[in-house]
Amino acid sequence: MDCPSSINEKSIIQDTFWKLYKSESAFDKKQSERMKRKEYYYSYVYIVKDPQRPEMEGTVQILRYPKAVKKLIDSQISPDATDIELGVEPTNVFDFFQGKDFSLKVTMKGGYWNYDECKFASGKTPIAIAGVKMENNTESRKMVMDLYTEELQLLNVHEFKPWSDEDRDKVHNYLSELSGNPGRSYSATASAPAKSAPAKSAPASAPAPINLDTAAEVAGNSGNADGDIEDWLKEFDIK
Repeated sequence: MDCPSSINEKSIIQDTFWKLYKSESAFDKKQSERMKRKEYYYSYVYIVKDPQRPEMEGTVQILRYPKAVKKLIDSQISPDATDIELGVEPTNVFDFFQGKDFSLKVTMKGGYWNYDECKFASGKTPIAIAGVKMENNTESRKMVMDLYTEELQLLNVHEFKPWSDEDRDKVHNYLSELSGNPGRSYSATASAPAKSAPAKSAPASAPAPINLDTAAEVAGNSGNADGDIEDWLKEFDIK
């Protein structure tokens, strides 16, 4: 489930983590390791080649990825001073016509997923549809827009979701096992808010219009979302 701290709200999970981590008790510090937060991000990706699932080639999918991949993206968009001195130019890798291809290669090291072999292409290249490289003109823009069909899931379904009463009970019970009763002062933490206006997004049957300059750049930080890129890799049988 999502941690409220990911949207800058008070979080009993975060508070309990720091309480245990800063404790003088070695046992408490060890317990804090059982509740470290993971961060995941989401982006639309156009699959150029997928040996594991070739039927996915030429389609747009939502990719969930960890902070390690986000850092690779950030280093392209905003390279540090050292990279700039070495001639690295800031690049919007999500640009349809001046972006970069990305190779997702995940390995296992020491029992953990490792992303060291993931990398961006050295040069900029336009998106290629059916093997044809697109140009920044009206015809190509229409072809790119056509990739975003009505069946394509909207990114906002992965936004932060407030806890239900059941979720809060599960969190309190788990934290109680880790550190003792966390106290009822947090009973309202991450509670479901009062009814509010629905998000301004088009229904699934009619996706919001795509801004070709920014559509693929959207990525959501979902805090401690259920599942991760490992689940995505298992689905695609990537070893």
